[in-house]
Amino acid sequence: MHITLSSEFFRGNPFLSKQSRFPGIFKKLLVVTNLGLLCSSLFASELQEVKATLEQELSLLRQRLECLEGKLSQYPRETKGTGDVLQVGKGKGRVFSAFDVELYGYIKGDVSCDTHATDEQNQPSIALPKSAENNVSHFNATAKETRLGLNISGPILVDGRISGNTEIDFYRSTESQGSLPARLRTAFISWTYNDWTVVAGQTASDLMAPVSPSTLNFNALGNDGALGFLRMQCYVNKDTPFEKNKTLSTAVGIARPNGTAPTPHVQYCLGYKTILLTEKTSAFYCSGVFGKDKNSIENAASPNFSVWAVMGTAVVPLAKWLSLTANIWTGQNLGAYYGCASQSCNTDDPSHPHSVKAIGGWTQITLYPTHKLTINNGIGVDKPQSGLSSYDPNTLTTCISRNLVLFSNFTYGFTSALTAGLEYSFLQTSFKDYCSSHSHRLQMSVLFKF
Repeated sequence: MHITLSSEFFRGNPFLSKQSRFPGIFKKLLVVTNLGLLCSSLFASELQEVKATLEQELSLLRQRLECLEGKLSQYPRETKGTGDVLQVGKGKGRVFSAFDVELYGYIKGDVSCDTHATDEQNQPSIALPKSAENNVSHFNATAKETRLGLNISGPILVDGRISGNTEIDFYRSTESQGSLPARLRTAFISWTYNDWTVVAGQTASDLMAPVSPSTLNFNALGNDGALGFLRMQCYVNKDTPFEKNKTLSTAVGIARPNGTAPTPHVQYCLGYKTILLTEKTSAFYCSGVFGKDKNSIENAASPNFSVWAVMGTAVVPLAKWLSLTANIWTGQNLGAYYGCASQSCNTDDPSHPHSVKAIGGWTQITLYPTHKLTINNGIGVDKPQSGLSSYDPNTLTTCISRNLVLFSNFTYGFTSALTAGLEYSFLQTSFKDYCSSHSHRLQMSVLFKF
């Protein structure tokens, strides 16, 4: 900072004029005094700025100290002598982890009514054959779908991030409606590096089933046209972006079927994502599975039978408020994947077992009238074509010749956490060499996410 004193300063000061009676030494003293007062005034303003900055930094440091003290207070201390010893993990009602853990889940209540007996009251997929016993309606209410999960962000390994997930619900028992045992839904570890992902453990759906229908019925068209279930599997996925808004994904893995198998089943999924009609991404998948399952009949002509499926899936947003999803597949002996109406190899004649072959799929139109309201309308079909036995009232394992479901539902989000829904569905099951049966179902749901 520069200070300039003009000639007016000296002329306007009578003490510094040539006619002054004071000696020269006093004149110099007064000049120095005036300069000192000016410098002091300027220096004082700079001190005020420095003081304000220091006070602000001190306030921030106090806030950080209070935050650290609050975290430290969560660890219980045991006093021994003159020092404190941290007792980590022994505090009542507290959870500790070496990594970042996210708790999530939801509470869901379902109320439904069916006009005809079904295989499972809370998540039906088959309308039981017509009979005096089955021709009855039934009311259902459950909170079984309530879910609790943990997302765990782990360490860095070979430049990739390790993470984990575990989740439970309460669909283990189909009989108990009050005291519900927990069921392991997912438990897997993943490693992610750039466009590579490796997953090992139990996942919520099969690798070959990248998309699921949007139904309130927790069954989600299993046995009615949609393949896939909870599965122990290990797979590798590679996403390859090219051009603008275009990605090619390739995934392959091995999986354990629900039954016994001599070797793991191999699943694959090829995907292509791009922007087509709207700013939302369209996706197309080609996927499938192949392997062998063990024959349940001892001394059968063949100890194993083949399992395979080929499937195509498309998700196409037609407009900002409208989307179309379609799936079609063909395969054989897909009982472990909720295909072929849960029917696998027909061993009624052990000397000549027959593979159950089928075609199926589902389609769904989704509308978004508002950001809070979602409407889904769809159909699912599972049609076994060969390898079936004639209807036997004592068993339904290999006599279902078709399962058909029509559904329509809407969900409304009151808040980001609370949603309610209503669904109507029509279920029709046909049996070989026997008449068909059907059931109308009305279901209401309330869901609270956290």
